Amino acid sequence: MKSKLSCIYIIVFLLISCNSATVLAQRSMSKKGMQVTKRINLAYIDSDEGFQVTEVPEKWKEESAVIICQISSFVYSRESTRKIGVQELSRKRIKLQDKAAVEKFSEFFYINVPNSSVGFSIIKPDGKEIVADPSEAIEVTEDIPAMYRAYSRTLSYRKLAIPSLEVGDIIDYAYVYENIRRPGMAEVFDPVIMTLPRNYPVVKQIVEFDVDRGFFLNFNSFNGAPDLEEVPLTDAQKASKRYDNVKKYSFVDEMQEKEKDEEWHFPFRSLPSIKFQVYYLESAAQKYNWIFYLGEQGEPHKEVSTKDINRKTSKHYQYTEPVYFTLIHKYLKKYHRNEKDRRKLVELTYYYFRHLVTTYGIPYGGKEVNDLVFAKTMERVLDKHHIETEVNVCVPRTLGTLEEVLFPAEISAFVIVKIKERDYMVLHNFDKFSNLGDTPYYLEGVVGAKSSEALENGYGLPVTTYEQNKTHSHTTIDFNETMDELKVNRSLALKGHNRVYEWSYLVLDSEYLPAELQRHPLVFTSPSMKRPKLAEMHEEEAESRLEYLEANANRELKVELASYDSFELQNDGRYHDNPVLKYNESFTLTDLLQKAGGNYIVEIGRFIGSQVEITEEIEERQYDIYMLFARSFLNEIELMIPEGYTVEGIEALNMEVDNDTGSFKSAAKIEGNKLLIETQKVYKNNYEPKGNWSKMIDFLEAAYQFSQQKVVLKKQ
Repeated sequence: MKSKLSCIYIIVFLLISCNSATVLAQRSMSKKGMQVTKRINLAYIDSDEGFQVTEVPEKWKEESAVIICQISSFVYSRESTRKIGVQELSRKRIKLQDKAAVEKFSEFFYINVPNSSVGFSIIKPDGKEIVADPSEAIEVTEDIPAMYRAYSRTLSYRKLAIPSLEVGDIIDYAYVYENIRRPGMAEVFDPVIMTLPRNYPVVKQIVEFDVDRGFFLNFNSFNGAPDLEEVPLTDAQKASKRYDNVKKYSFVDEMQEKEKDEEWHFPFRSLPSIKFQVYYLESAAQKYNWIFYLGEQGEPHKEVSTKDINRKTSKHYQYTEPVYFTLIHKYLKKYHRNEKDRRKLVELTYYYFRHLVTTYGIPYGGKEVNDLVFAKTMERVLDKHHIETEVNVCVPRTLGTLEEVLFPAEISAFVIVKIKERDYMVLHNFDKFSNLGDTPYYLEGVVGAKSSEALENGYGLPVTTYEQNKTHSHTTIDFNETMDELKVNRSLALKGHNRVYEWSYLVLDSEYLPAELQRHPLVFTSPSMKRPKLAEMHEEEAESRLEYLEANANRELKVELASYDSFELQNDGRYHDNPVLKYNESFTLTDLLQKAGGNYIVEIGRFIGSQVEITEEIEERQYDIYMLFARSFLNEIELMIPEGYTVEGIEALNMEVDNDTGSFKSAAKIEGNKLLIETQKVYKNNYEPKGNWSKMIDFLEAAYQFSQQKVVLKKQ
């Protein structure tokens, strides 16, 4: 199931903007686009004083690089009665302090879109300035480092090689993008969530907004980020008619330490961050007709009440896609006219809806549907069958809480279905693998906006246990005749959220669709509803699956397989009445086997998969521990003992660490000609305060130590 982050298009804004002072004198964007380039050049002279700084604070002298200053500026303006404009301006100044930074910044990436301009300057330690020529950049579409990605939906970038960089150099980079559009009744700009800590320490960073008449700004700061403050207009701006309805806002953040790279960390829950979204309405009176959570024109709107969220998401069926409703209703009427069982009707509706969207992309070609459309469509279809429903909303735990909501894209909707008194079903949006009744892992334990007796304590969505999210692996290891290879056969059964990691790689459309197409007949067809070409799909999909499986085994065991020999999918787990993902695989390897005279050493511990190594660097925990879900991993291993050999070293394979955060237990014994090992690793909760990190280290370290164990097969 998709993470909510990918479903709602919330992005971390990482292109840091240049000073808005460079455009304030040139607010008309529609007529003098060439002046943008000139303004970038002027920004190197007439910008914030931070861009004149060449030294970094003493405490950061040993850092690989330091961001001396960076500015993000957004200008939202009315260009005329029929046009609006947005300018995104970016600038940053970075000092390179070691060879790693020099190598990393020797290639620079920037957005490749119309109406944008860039400028690069390298300041040498002796003060000499070299201007890089952006015309030498080449177009690229993939492998874009995260720090260069823009907040907008940009698919194309340019890469510029910056030659002759040295330790001590300063890179000064500026970027301007402008977009003029003829607005409809409402224009919605992409929502942005921005964390303030970066990969490198930041001496100073500024975020600025210019907001013209007709625009609405939702903005708030979290986790200690500075508040947005109104900035008075200059005398010259006050005298200009273009500023009659403009308000300016900004904040300054200084001496921000770099983000520590830690496992199991939700940045928006822990790091100083801001989020904002801008809207334009042709008439302010329209704001009550849209789902947007709006305040007053030109005034930052910081808080959205639960009452407003409920009111905006419960109006009629305005989020229903008529095509979905029509097709599902006709399907039920044609093929299940006499079905009266409410639970069965819910099941039929859910899986047919899933089939229409994920198989055919009805009606617009996309293979997914947003949460509100899902919820409202289910509500409308079931209402036709007199099944009581209620749409509720919440916020993914990766983002925050209901009290922190600023824009609709943060909201996830779900449906509560009343089967009978005190008997409810809670339904969430699907992907092509989802089971009826599954709670997405990113919604576990979150609070709904409305109370319901179907929810935990009236409000909370359920939290799965480690038993519900379980991987059971049975591995048999045998020697070949010459005892220079290990033949490995594995059977795996994955339950709950543990399936999510594997589904999209292991379960092929071309394998499940034949039965799916028979199970879910269409009530009518159209040219846009093309039947999948299964034979053509299968060859490519099967090849990709084998490549993944071999790479996955290599990654788990930290080896290079001699060969990946076979794969068999036993059950795809796509329906709630048979939800376990099961498969068998076999492969051959030599890397975990060593000959020592007449004896053999087998790195038996590696067969439980890669484990977290507790280094000195990660012993100190800075952030609370947010895991996706509680989970467990049961491994049963059988090592066949060749005739004439005994096994030494099994005593070290017996371990037990158990506390309230998790556990690792292992046991080994000899039965006949087999070494039998059973291990179980458990993460008991999906969240731990950072104070419990030392307890987690205890069982993580035990699992890692087991993974390093070897046994000796000694010649008798």
